[in-house]
Amino acid sequence: MHLNGLPNECLLIIFRSLNDLDDLISCSKVCERWSHLIYHRLYEVKYLTGVQSYCNSYNTVYFGKSDALKEADFWELLPNVKILDIADSNGLNYEDMINILINSKSIKGLVYSPVLTKVMARYCINLEMIATRYSKTYFTDIIIHCGAKLKQLYIWYFSLRHLERFAKYLPCLERLHMDDTSGDTGWLYNGPILENLKILEISLESFDKTNIYGGFHLIDFCPTLRSAYFTIYGSSDFFFDETIKNYCLQDLVIQYEIFECGHYWPSLKNFLFKFPNLRHLAIRGNQKINDNHIKELVHMLPNLIILDVRLSFGITRESADYIAQYCREYNRFVSFYFQHDEAIRLDWPELSVSSNRICHKFDFMKNCFLKSYTELPLLMDPID
Repeated sequence: MHLNGLPNECLLIIFRSLNDLDDLISCSKVCERWSHLIYHRLYEVKYLTGVQSYCNSYNTVYFGKSDALKEADFWELLPNVKILDIADSNGLNYEDMINILINSKSIKGLVYSPVLTKVMARYCINLEMIATRYSKTYFTDIIIHCGAKLKQLYIWYFSLRHLERFAKYLPCLERLHMDDTSGDTGWLYNGPILENLKILEISLESFDKTNIYGGFHLIDFCPTLRSAYFTIYGSSDFFFDETIKNYCLQDLVIQYEIFECGHYWPSLKNFLFKFPNLRHLAIRGNQKINDNHIKELVHMLPNLIILDVRLSFGITRESADYIAQYCREYNRFVSFYFQHDEAIRLDWPELSVSSNRICHKFDFMKNCFLKSYTELPLLMDPID
């Protein structure tokens, strides 16, 4: 059968399998019927990406070095694009970016290089999601112009000192992902309260394993925080205020990245006491906890459902047997994982392990809990 003999529904299925913008544009020029169908195909697109390897769903299209983005009329075909993901290799300059932001009224999220910021900052007032690298020269401009509306900020090379300086410009922030490689892990945040922050993901690399870790202290400034992910490269102890409870936190991941790195149980126990409603907990790679500590933990967290201590080699089958018996006696359900295998993925298939730059839904458990820190999404589309 000739391709044109297929019904529209079948052709749309074929066109949805095409994720290259230039291919779709070429198809639209074949005939009037195909042009009409490609219009419907582009109407579904929510994410434009310049990184081809991450283009793996029908609502994501790869644009590469296509000149189409620079044409004003083109954006009329893409009325629903919410996130634009730009790679350095895409060849877009200041003028191109300004034209895109002017011509596209629907873009709410932007992944970009900081060197584009200075000129385009005044055109970013509608942005709600940004993923970029911190630049002392350019970052202030973007935050001043769009910080008041910003709900998600994913930023590399950004320290707690920087956050303390810029937090006042981010009153609506709901998700913060920050990555600091400066080695300055001991700085204690003392800036504005982050009233609306729901998801916090933070990685602080330390050059000195004896440093005090200041990342946990930030939670004390996030009263409505629901989910947190901490990646720790080395510290002897940490600081937090034991008198401040957080009754909103339900999901917590503490990932220790260096072998023999870990915090001792007495301090860790006091920290976990701050979150009486915790439901999902991962303490991965902590070589300073053992089976006796797990027995205490399940008693002190009455709402716990998932406990993931994989790569913490002091935890053995003894803990699994104890938790199974404990759940039978107290009529509780706790899924416990201590072996580095596929069990947790099989038990919880709704929790993604795919490495996607942009994820659907503003959902920490679905998009973050099982992933390593480097696999966390740049932006999460809240899907109105």
